[in-house]
Amino acid sequence: MNSKPSYETLEQRIKALEQQLSECKQAEAAIRHSEHRYRLVLEAAGDLIFSVDVSGNFVYMSPNCETILGYPREVLEGNHFESFVHPDDVSGIVAAIVEIFQQFQQSPGSEVHRLTVEFRAKTSSGAWKWLSASNAVVEDKNGFLELVCIARNITEKKEAEKKLLESEQRYRLLVETSNDLIWTFDLRTMTFSYCSQSIERLLGYTPEEAIGARLDDIFFPEGKKHVTAAFGSVIAGKSNTDRVFIAIEHRRKDDGSVWMEINAVLHRDEDRQPVSFSGVSRDITERKKAEQEREQLQAQLRHAQKMEAIGTLAGGIAHDFNNILSSVLGFAELSIEEVPEGSLVHKNLSQVLAAGNRARELVKRILAVSRQEEQGFDVIPIAPLVKEALKMLRATIPASIEVREAICSQELIVHADPTQLHQVIVNLVTNARHAMPEESGVLEVSVEPVRFNEDVQRKFPELDPGDYVCISISDTGAGIPEPYLDKIFEPYFTTRKEGTGTGLGLSVVHGIVAGHKGHIVVDSEPGSGSTFYIYLPLCQQKQSGKPAQEQSGPLPTGTERILLVDDEQPIVAIQQHHLERLGYLVTPRTSSIEALAAFEANPAKFDLLITDMAMPNMTGDQLALAVKKIRPDLPVILCTGYSQKLTADSAGEEVNSVLMKPVDRAEMARTIRQVLDHASAP
Repeated sequence: MNSKPSYETLEQRIKALEQQLSECKQAEAAIRHSEHRYRLVLEAAGDLIFSVDVSGNFVYMSPNCETILGYPREVLEGNHFESFVHPDDVSGIVAAIVEIFQQFQQSPGSEVHRLTVEFRAKTSSGAWKWLSASNAVVEDKNGFLELVCIARNITEKKEAEKKLLESEQRYRLLVETSNDLIWTFDLRTMTFSYCSQSIERLLGYTPEEAIGARLDDIFFPEGKKHVTAAFGSVIAGKSNTDRVFIAIEHRRKDDGSVWMEINAVLHRDEDRQPVSFSGVSRDITERKKAEQEREQLQAQLRHAQKMEAIGTLAGGIAHDFNNILSSVLGFAELSIEEVPEGSLVHKNLSQVLAAGNRARELVKRILAVSRQEEQGFDVIPIAPLVKEALKMLRATIPASIEVREAICSQELIVHADPTQLHQVIVNLVTNARHAMPEESGVLEVSVEPVRFNEDVQRKFPELDPGDYVCISISDTGAGIPEPYLDKIFEPYFTTRKEGTGTGLGLSVVHGIVAGHKGHIVVDSEPGSGSTFYIYLPLCQQKQSGKPAQEQSGPLPTGTERILLVDDEQPIVAIQQHHLERLGYLVTPRTSSIEALAAFEANPAKFDLLITDMAMPNMTGDQLALAVKKIRPDLPVILCTGYSQKLTADSAGEEVNSVLMKPVDRAEMARTIRQVLDHASAP
């Protein structure tokens, strides 16, 4: 029989139960409060919070789904996620769900399993928003698994990434299709870390070959020195900016060269330490070539202007010099007639006349060369022309250089322009002199006949078999490197330093020789000097008749009346004496104004006007025009030492003939007779 609990014990029990009930209510209230707090947090969160069961149906959706996706939560809860996910992203989400559930099943007691996946969710307006969902598997009290997700709206980020990617692709396309070379040079490894595709076209390297290349691979030694100096100046802060802008000759993979303009900027790290240069290199080879051609053309222009100035100066000097020569030759001719032939004085005067005639021819040649006039092709002996050129050049060649001549004494006749051939000799001898910069060595010039047979024609197919004269000019200088031998006759090619030549000499020489139906070749060996061979076809025709002054026979005479005008009194006196000894009646004047006045006073008194060209107040051609207006039938002979307006080939209608000073008396006698006889002919 059970005993009943005591009152005290029952009362205590009741109190204990009440205490437990109170604690349960407090715990329940705390749970409700916690749930309420977390629900408030969930519903107030900016991110979208939802859960999905193992079948893929939405179990829970936070209220802000309407703000983010535009749907009320009731629309989403209970529906499958595929209805609201972009078709392209479904497979990725399914794979992620499968993976996270598998991980949970394999280790259910471990920490919560998480996985992040990005996908596009469809909004109520039909647009798509990018969400990044962090997922975790949880198990409810009934043992059911759910995937709890916190999804953040990353649409703006994705759009920014898309724009950035498009921008990168666009700029990469621009870089890779650019004609310019775009590169990055790493200062830590001193190698190129990036080169665009254009490097293959510009320098012959593939981009893969260029990455890791050093400056020595891309630049010649001189170019590397300039690039290194430019980079160093910017790195050291000596430049006002972090930019480098230079034009440098680049080395191609095949050792060719390309001129490129470099525009680069220095990059520094967060500690302001230099790390790399990035730049753009543009091909300026054609521009550089154009600049060089322009500079060469400017040099030619300056040379032409210089030659024009020299020609003008030479003309003025020649005029005065010819007047002096006229007096020397004239008085020598007068004096030689007064002494017995064969006497010492006669011999001495003959030497004076010979020297004066050589001086007269030399002045003519100087004028022709300084004015760059072409004398035209003629039948000439080549040996005297070469000797004369060497005499003119000898003063320009240092005495320490030995000049040897081996000129054949045989008369070798060619059909040529003497001025052009003179220029050929001058150019080649000058080049030979410059080829010996130490101003010591041997310069040899030879002239000899050669016969070309069929064997020689095979070597020089442009030449016909026959007789030729060979002019060779050799030096003992440094020689010409083999790579240059095929280029030396090209226009503008030169190995001289800038400012010491135009590079036109040998191209002009080649053109002149070719114009004479000849051929020029060079034989050179570095360190042993060079020899240029010029082959010109010999002409069977002998020289034209003797010059007028050398023709024998008595001089023609006459009794006509001549008005003689020259502002140099000695010349007037000499010519008056010669003309009077020939029988003419001479009225001398030293002023063109006085001469015109004398003519106007009695125009019928004169049969011929002989006048100098260069005179003060009124020039000779002006005087001739003035008297022709009065008497159109009056013959006029014009004497000139130098004139840019009038030559023997371009005399105007007012002039019947032109005599070049100093005038030879025999030439004057014959010219006067020809002019007078022609004027009196019916």
